[in-house]
Amino acid sequence: MKRRNKRKNARSAKWRLILTLILMTLVGLIFIWTAQNVFIDAIYIRVKKKELRETALALTDVAAEDLQDRITEHGKQESFCIAVCTVSADGERNYYSYEARPGCTCPIHSLLLRQTGKPPFVSQQIDLNVLKSVSSLAEESDGFCFLKDTDRVRSASSSSLQGNLTAVSYPEEADGTRRAVLVNTSVVPVGSTVETLNQMMFYLSAFVVVGAIVFALLIALWITRPIEEINRSAKRLAECDYTVRFEGKGYREIEELSETLNYAADELSKTDRLQKELVANISHDLRTPLTLIAGYAEAMRDLPDEMTEENLQIIIDESNRMKALVNDVLDISKLGSGTENLNWETVPLTNSIESELTRYNKLRDREGYIIEFRSDGRVTVKGDYMRLMQVIYNLVNNAVNYAGPDKKIIVEQTVREGRVRISVTDHGEGISEEELPKIWDRYYKVDKTHRRATVGSGLGLSIVKGIVTAHGGSYGVVSAVKKGSTFWFELDVLSYTPDSADKAAP
Repeated sequence: MKRRNKRKNARSAKWRLILTLILMTLVGLIFIWTAQNVFIDAIYIRVKKKELRETALALTDVAAEDLQDRITEHGKQESFCIAVCTVSADGERNYYSYEARPGCTCPIHSLLLRQTGKPPFVSQQIDLNVLKSVSSLAEESDGFCFLKDTDRVRSASSSSLQGNLTAVSYPEEADGTRRAVLVNTSVVPVGSTVETLNQMMFYLSAFVVVGAIVFALLIALWITRPIEEINRSAKRLAECDYTVRFEGKGYREIEELSETLNYAADELSKTDRLQKELVANISHDLRTPLTLIAGYAEAMRDLPDEMTEENLQIIIDESNRMKALVNDVLDISKLGSGTENLNWETVPLTNSIESELTRYNKLRDREGYIIEFRSDGRVTVKGDYMRLMQVIYNLVNNAVNYAGPDKKIIVEQTVREGRVRISVTDHGEGISEEELPKIWDRYYKVDKTHRRATVGSGLGLSIVKGIVTAHGGSYGVVSAVKKGSTFWFELDVLSYTPDSADKAAP
């Protein structure tokens, strides 16, 4: 109940996305409003200073004969007031100026220049003493002086910036001539402009917010709709409806998730089907020996003549069959859960296989099976003796169950590049190519017709896979229909003594 309540209280991804997009839009608008109303003066002054500096730099290296023309050109183009004073090494002075407006009262023409009665283009002179005294009060920036008393002037009736901005530069030429370059521009009030921008931003902000909400809804639907569809299908899958298909589309991640979930649904369907087959097979395998045990026990109890050694052996055999089946189920459970602890020791693999194959002597004698062991030497490995022998037992049993008419089974040991391969070959019906990847799965059996005493529960090869993997080995199968199968596994060799003579199991 608590988990369900938490799920109800949690916001959906759709609404989280909508709120995030709206919040980002509001933050962006607040930033624009703040920049427009708080930082516009500083940005405006910075732009003006940059223009003044660039103009002053352009007049720094101009030759004296071209200076007046260049001053006039820049002054007209930028609407700047410009004045230049050059003082040669012998004290000769020359003055050049440009007025952006007739009768200009900017600091250059009203404070720093005086009338001399010379022709118009040098009608004003720069008083260097006044210039130096004013410049000493100026703020220096990258080799330029911006006069403080004209930097920021605000009117009494408005907080908008207005007044003048003057840049002063003192380049010195190679011949010792000194040059003073003064450039002035008027700083116009920006208050009315900001008010206009604020009105426009008000309507623009409303439009952007509405657009952001609509856009957020569309984006949220586009992103979350396939997720919601996948969620509905996943709920059906959780209810064991393995026919459900995931059709999420829209972008790559959702399509990949849909493919993964479809694959998971297919695998769960296969596992469910195989588990049902396992239950049916195990139920059949358990019911038959239980019926035989109960039948023979009752006969021996009720009929004294039935108390024979043969009947007792049947009861023992059927009990062992049930025990083997239960052990298989327990083994696969341990290997699958990772709780199996291996008892690591040095295993004489060749000798152990020879000894293990003696268990099939009765099968050879009674039913005519031929089990041949071939080896190329004596091998020892590191591993769990009981589990490795279980691998041999399962593979040989599998070969016996599917042996061909010749009833011949070949167990072969080969050593190559520090690895030992044990292969078990039969000449039975073989396995089709499409079945090969599935035979190592739990509960899987190639022959779906249940044949007690020859076909097992479908766990033997899965147990082989788990044990070999736990030993760091590899495994595989080579098979062809109507020709038989060869199951093999490989382990690292601990020691190896070559022996060219083939060995046959006793």
